[in-house]
Order: sequence, then structure tokens, then C-alpha cells
Amino acid sequence: MTLSESKAQVKQQWAEESERYRQEELRIKSRLQNWRTGALLLGGALGISIVLVIPFLAGYPLHRFWNPIGSRILVVSMLLLCGFMYPAGTAYNPKSYLRAIRRANDRFGPPGGPEIER
Repeated sequence: MTLSESKAQVKQQWAEESERYRQEELRIKSRLQNWRTGALLLGGALGISIVLVIPFLAGYPLHRFWNPIGSRILVVSMLLLCGFMYPAGTAYNPKSYLRAIRRANDRFGPPGGPEIER
């Protein structure tokens, strides 16, 4: 195998590896976007339910309805908190994984673009 053939083979392997890395990043980004959207929706619902609890607290005009209504809204808020924590934590995991993948690709991955032509 000549030097030019080995350079061509290395360039081809680098191109294939770069494409694999790009596809993996796109897959992770789409998964991250799904979890982030879920976390934002549940976070908004949690914020609204917390705001709805406030008029039923002591010292506010609707406190007399705390037992029939306010306590149920509080339970909904607690359930939404649990529901919010799962997608928020699940969105954090792919985000940190994507950051680590990019860092590893920058340090050890195949060079891209003009650096291939050495």
C-alpha cells in the first residue's frame, strides 16, 4: 500500500467516523428536545397550580375553603412536582452526555474539514 492510498483510506475512515458522530449527536438532540418540552410543560402546570394554592392559605379571603378545595389543589401541586422532576432530570442526563461526547470528539475524534488535508 502506497502512502497516498493509506492517506485516502484514513480520510475515508475519518469521514465515516465524523458522520457517525454527527448522527449520534442529532439523535441525542432530538431526545433532549422531547424531554425538555415535557419538562417545560409540566413546569408551567406546576407553577400555575402553586399560584392557585396561594388564595387558600391563612390570611387570604378563600381560606375558609381550604379543606374542600385548597387541599386538593395542594395535592395536585405535589403530584405535578413529582411529575416535573422526572422529565427535568431525564433532560439533564442527555444534555450532560452530549456535552461529554462533544468534548471527547473535539479532543480525540477525527479532524474535520480542512484539517483532513495534511
